Amino acid sequence: NGCVDDVLDIQINQPDSSVEIDAIVTHVTCFGGDDGSIIAEPFGGTPPYSTQNLYNLSAGTHTIYVEDANGCLEEKDYVITEPDEILANLVDTEVDCFGANNGSAISIATGGVPPYTYLWSNGEILENIDDGEAAEIDNLPPGTYFLNIEDAVGCEITELFTIEEPSSSNLEIDAPES
Repeated sequence: NGCVDDVLDIQINQPDSSVEIDAIVTHVTCFGGDDGSIIAEPFGGTPPYSTQNLYNLSAGTHTIYVEDANGCLEEKDYVITEPDEILANLVDTEVDCFGANNGSAISIATGGVPPYTYLWSNGEILENIDDGEAAEIDNLPPGTYFLNIEDAVGCEITELFTIEEPSSSNLEIDAPES
């Protein structure tokens, strides 16, 4: 019949494994920040890979996508976290009498990454204050002050407080006329 039958060897290659994603995850440094990142490290499938690393991320769930040379797509969610907000938990006490200098303030910082450094507006610095440990300043005259609290990674808050004083007691004494 004149037909020739040629048998061709056809080889279909398949990757050893499907595309997968590992990642280097950097969490947000300070509460409310946006310095988190996800850097994809794909493997499996058929290199080269197409991916987009994610930067300037705030806390939350973020998805990263990777596509290999064969068009196989993989996606994976990563959670970026942030430390709790630094709270000063500041309580101030007014002076006892008009013109006195016995006001005070106490702070018990929480959140952030302890230990903390306290900078009071009078220049007093207290270092290595643990989470929940009290820091106090005494002998304050009436006025407005600040407290700056910085945690171990450089996140900080500043709180203003006012030491009040009672009204003066200007007494007028009338002497009887003689």
